[in-house]
Amino acid sequence: MIAIGIDPGRDGAIVCIDEECRVVAQMRMSTLVAEWNTVAATSLRVWFLGLARRDLVWLESLQRRPGEATKAAQTQGIGWGLMLGVLGGLAVDVQVVRPQVWRRAIGLPLSSSREEAKSGSIEWARGVRGLDLSPGRCTTPHNGLADAAGLAAGALTELVRRRRST
Repeated sequence: MIAIGIDPGRDGAIVCIDEECRVVAQMRMSTLVAEWNTVAATSLRVWFLGLARRDLVWLESLQRRPGEATKAAQTQGIGWGLMLGVLGGLAVDVQVVRPQVWRRAIGLPLSSSREEAKSGSIEWARGVRGLDLSPGRCTTPHNGLADAAGLAAGALTELVRRRRST
């Protein structure tokens, strides 16, 4: 079983984990996508095709924050749509989930502040085997990777639940 979590934000990431909750692959969005266009869509497609399996993807739903610029929201929407299109074209099982859903699935409390949510997901993600929270030149843990790992772990719980019910 391979579960994939995608934090689609500009500073987001993709994390793939196996049935033992070990990281199979990970990628920060910024390393693959400079801007959302057909080149980015092709790069995403090639990256996903490089995975041996893609059993379930949990893609975080878009959340517009108060005060966010319209252009930023539009860019985020274009990227999210491209990602959904690429996954659909590959016939991958995708579930769009809200942050509350994946946080609950992995046992994280719902946080009242953005900073509290970030620190909680980073602390949780430190326990994921093989996850590099500070890849390359990062000096601080990458919140997008932590969230994507949480999404992947939530997807894994869904896969396990499905297996038990059949």
